[in-house]
Amino acid sequence: MSKELAALRGVYSNYGVREVGGASGRQKTSGSDEEAIFEVFAGDLIEANYPIKLPKFYLVESIYVEVEEVFAASSTADLKVDGGAGLTTKIPLTTLGVATAAIAGLANVKGVGAEKDLTITINANGIASATGKARVLVKYKNM
Repeated sequence: MSKELAALRGVYSNYGVREVGGASGRQKTSGSDEEAIFEVFAGDLIEANYPIKLPKFYLVESIYVEVEEVFAASSTADLKVDGGAGLTTKIPLTTLGVATAAIAGLANVKGVGAEKDLTITINANGIASATGKARVLVKYKNM
C-alpha cells in the first residue's frame, strides 16, 4: 500500500488493499474501560504467543469468548497475567456463540506500579485442531 502526503493539509492518503483481521491488542472503549482482544485461529496460533501489555494500574473485570467456528473436542484456552496462575476453569473453544468465562484463579487481576503481560495459551487439542476460530476479550479498567 502506498501513502501520499498532501502538502497543503498535512494529511496522508492511503492507496491500495488494506489487510483486515488480526485485531488482537488493546482497545479503549469509554472512560477508564479498556479491552484486550486475542483472535485465535486453528492452524495459526502465532498471534496467541504475543502478550498484550496491561497498563501500570489496572483491574481485570470480566472475560468473554466468542467462538465463530468450533475447535476440536476438549479444546480450551487459558489466560495468565505476568506469568502468574491461570484460570481455574479454562475457556472452552468447542461451543458456538458468545459466553462469559469466570476469572476465578487468575493471579494478578489488579496491577500496581508496572505494566504487565497478558498472555493466552491454547491446549494441545486446540493446537492440533483442523478447524476453529475464536475471539477472547478481557475487559479491564485503566485506573
